[in-house]
Amino acid sequence: MTKIRVLSEELRSRIAAGEVVERPASVVKELVENAIDACADCISIEIKQAGRDLIRVNDNGEGMDEADLSLAIQSYATSKIISMDDLFNIYTLGFRGEALSSIASVSNFRIISKNSTDETASFIDIEGGKIKKEGKINRSCGTTIEVKNLFFNTLPRRKFLKHDNTEFAHIVDVVTKLAISHPEIEFTLIRDEKRVLDLKKSGFKERIEELFPQTKGQLIYAESKNSLFKLRVFLSKPQLNYPRRIKQYFFINNRSVVSPLVYHAIDGAYRGLIEGRNYPAVFLFMGISSACIDVNVHPTKKEIRFKNENEIHDLLRGILKDELQGEEIITVMNMSGSQGANQQGFYQGGVESIVENFKGGVQESFLNLSYEPMCLNYKNKYLVWMNEEGLNILDQHAGWEKVLYEKFINTKIGEKLETQRLLLPEVVNLDLKEAVFLKENFEIFDNLGFEIKEFGTNSFIVHTRPVLLKLEPKEIIKEVISEVIMGMSPEDKFHKIAASLACHAAIKSGDRLNKNEVEELLKKVKNLKTPYCPHGRPVVVLIKWNDINKQFKR
Repeated sequence: MTKIRVLSEELRSRIAAGEVVERPASVVKELVENAIDACADCISIEIKQAGRDLIRVNDNGEGMDEADLSLAIQSYATSKIISMDDLFNIYTLGFRGEALSSIASVSNFRIISKNSTDETASFIDIEGGKIKKEGKINRSCGTTIEVKNLFFNTLPRRKFLKHDNTEFAHIVDVVTKLAISHPEIEFTLIRDEKRVLDLKKSGFKERIEELFPQTKGQLIYAESKNSLFKLRVFLSKPQLNYPRRIKQYFFINNRSVVSPLVYHAIDGAYRGLIEGRNYPAVFLFMGISSACIDVNVHPTKKEIRFKNENEIHDLLRGILKDELQGEEIITVMNMSGSQGANQQGFYQGGVESIVENFKGGVQESFLNLSYEPMCLNYKNKYLVWMNEEGLNILDQHAGWEKVLYEKFINTKIGEKLETQRLLLPEVVNLDLKEAVFLKENFEIFDNLGFEIKEFGTNSFIVHTRPVLLKLEPKEIIKEVISEVIMGMSPEDKFHKIAASLACHAAIKSGDRLNKNEVEELLKKVKNLKTPYCPHGRPVVVLIKWNDINKQFKR
């Protein structure tokens, strides 16, 4: 007797269902995508018990006649591809023809559909993959699919479903992604007979702001078109960020995807604008020739593969980075809500202490509230001045740090740093790992003003340093090496080293500036490309007059 056997049709369908139907959200995704492909502009999704008991998707799309309906529930039956060439020219969301048969094999399944030419609709009832009943029924043009008792015949799968709230959260995520990419469609989501989402037809920006109210007034819009792709993107200002990528949505030809390439391009564009490991909100829509991507690399189609990856990455990062420049992304302090609750604490020492705290700046009097140019220095940490927009507060360390960082970065485009040859060259002794890193990055340090040569085993001699760096070269080189992550790309290493050098070379919080130094700093800050230090902290914070007036009930 042979060890290898051909699996039964029932077992094959269960295995196929396991690949396509992971959880209730998978069913919702497949059914709603089919509705979108059928040109529906109104889709409702009804859920009971997080999809365990019922998933009902109703649409007003093109619908099917009786013959097509019978074919639609069979394995690998689809209207979307015919030949091998079609597999590499896919513009629909679904295309494999697996979904309906797979879902029907693990549920009590009913499909009702009517096209524009038939007088009545057709329906088919299926239980665990077996047709139980077929017939005619009244309904308007479109399709309704009911999925009841999901995984009733695969109890281990049903048992391992998560808590209702978790499963429903996955459903919301699916509907959210489809709603973002199709604002021209009305979406309704009902949970246990309660309407939780009711989205009318709108534009992209309006749909995003309706789903994510915190983005209102915080998005920068950009669009671009080149020989490789067409791009439409909404980027959050750096002050709106999150500890994970929970507000990053990417759509390639209207298909929601996960793409490390896009993640890396976004991270590169926001480098130095967001502090720590936080991430901006990004809603990115890319139109690209299907010949340039492969969407058939993952069972659920959530990942894609690009051709010309490096070129697409660099173009995308450049476009996004160009948009994240200038005053549009300056940090505006929101003084509404609970911030006004502790108003006594900040100036509890009275007017006299305010004046005392600001002594030493260009303008020592805080009582002169005219609009004439003036600048106050608070505890040698912050410079404060007023303009027509409101009250501006500059972090002197972050400001100098960003000025120096941009000087270092500009060496990449040919600008030369002024260097100083050391009267007595300094020797730097490193351990083996540090020495390997330094040798691999001689060129970066050379571009940044350090002439370094090997000087024995794991030892190096420094002949020059950038003039703007006042610290001992050997100490700062050791500190920079300890801060830079091994295994970074050359581009990332350059920026990390430049940021570290700028931080060490900048004036510190608490350092006293004279009048000329303050004026020089303000002049240079006004010419910065972006008002954020390399570590993502804001250089300047603006408190608008309107917000100040609100605090005084005006």
